[in-house]
Amino acid sequence: ATQNRELFYRVIAYNVYRINRDKLLIWYGFYTAVMYSNSYLSKNKFEPVIS
Repeated sequence: ATQNRELFYRVIAYNVYRINRDKLLIWYGFYTAVMYSNSYLSKNKFEPVIS
């Protein structure tokens, strides 16, 4: 019984980790795209845009 519960929690933890990792990757891609387009429009490339 203990092994089944441990496996159950491990599967849940892995799924939570994977979902959060995917969300972070999506947000990071969106953030860098916005930063790149902002710097491209203002003609100041490689300069971080601080909002």
